[in-house]
Amino acid sequence: MSYVKQDEGGGGGDTYNLLANQDGSDVNLNLDAAAGADSQVKFKAGSNITLTEAGTNSISIDATGGGTPGGANTQIQFNDGGSFGGDSDFTFDKTAGSEKVILSASSDQELMRITQTGTGKAFVIEDTTNPDPSRFEVNNLGQTAVQGTAGTNNAALYVGGTISAGSRIRASDGLVGNPGYGFNSDTNTGMFRPGTDTLAFTTGGSERVRVGSSGQIGLGGANYGVAGEVLTSNGPSSAPTWQAGGGGGSALPQYGDMSGLFPTAYPYVHTAALPPLSANNHNQSVGVLSDDIQFAPILFTSDTTIGKLWMRNGGTTNPFEIGIYETDSNNLPTNKVVSATIASPASNSTVTVNISSTTLTGGEWYWMAVCNTTTGANVTFLNSTGTPSFISTGTSTNRSTLAITTGTINALPASITQSDLIPLSYPPIVGVWTL
Repeated sequence: MSYVKQDEGGGGGDTYNLLANQDGSDVNLNLDAAAGADSQVKFKAGSNITLTEAGTNSISIDATGGGTPGGANTQIQFNDGGSFGGDSDFTFDKTAGSEKVILSASSDQELMRITQTGTGKAFVIEDTTNPDPSRFEVNNLGQTAVQGTAGTNNAALYVGGTISAGSRIRASDGLVGNPGYGFNSDTNTGMFRPGTDTLAFTTGGSERVRVGSSGQIGLGGANYGVAGEVLTSNGPSSAPTWQAGGGGGSALPQYGDMSGLFPTAYPYVHTAALPPLSANNHNQSVGVLSDDIQFAPILFTSDTTIGKLWMRNGGTTNPFEIGIYETDSNNLPTNKVVSATIASPASNSTVTVNISSTTLTGGEWYWMAVCNTTTGANVTFLNSTGTPSFISTGTSTNRSTLAITTGTINALPASITQSDLIPLSYPPIVGVWTL
């Protein structure tokens, strides 16, 4: 490359050739004069500039990246007071297939804050599908959705799938008109906590049922009824109510208290006079028992404690044993509860024997049993000969009494073998003495 130096007088000037040569990071420009003295001009590389001789008559000028990275490797860069900065709290790992951004610090401020001042979402996480219908998102109002769209049902948190809690899910106490757990499509229908350890259920904005801290049931609020009342249905279109209890139940006594009568009434309970298991006792006759066992059923409507057993002796004075058996699933005698022996019974009388205090359960079927204790020594007793009132198994037999007929039996066994039982017609007149 050359140029001609102009003569101010118009007479022409000297001619110069431009030659460049590399001088470290700089480039020298030499002016080679055809006439006159040579001269040199130096181009100096500044910040972020690279100068390169590209031939004897050309120079390459290249700009480089700005500045030196702040911090250590993987730390994300930021403007640190006009200079490049980096911090170990905020890093990026570019490992292929394991890329990750890490924000980890101990701070007394929000570690990350997103302020959305527009109408777009504040935060969205989705899989490879975009847009993802089952994404996690927070909208510009702070409403959050998991597997759905934030703001669904105007809920602060909407979950489109199943909620699984490792411990407990808690709600505020709530109100009748705004239950803690409710259903969006209904009008204030759900459940809430009206007091400590108390749970209530509401429909249509009105409280219907309440369960108190002791397990008591309230209707339409803290209406727990009074002792003895029962929960009564008022039909398919009306709410139930507490009402006075009817007959039956464990609170019904088995018999009247005659302890204040004069003369004092014997506290005898006669099995043949207790429905629903009793037989008709309009007539009596003398039955004979020899080397076997005969039974009569007994049932109390409430728990009853007894202290004696008794039988109406038909005339003999031979010894016998009397006892009580509980029943199996077929309501047949199985295991002995209590028994006692009468060694010298008086003839033609009600014979009693003391037993240890024993409580018979209300509503449970028992069997009273009688047998002689001397082989071949008959025991006579009064029995009921009227028309049997129990379920009939034929024209002349019923299940009011049973007998064991196999072998010679002169003592009440600890348990009864069911295959040895056969039905008889009329029960012996036996009973208990209550305490």
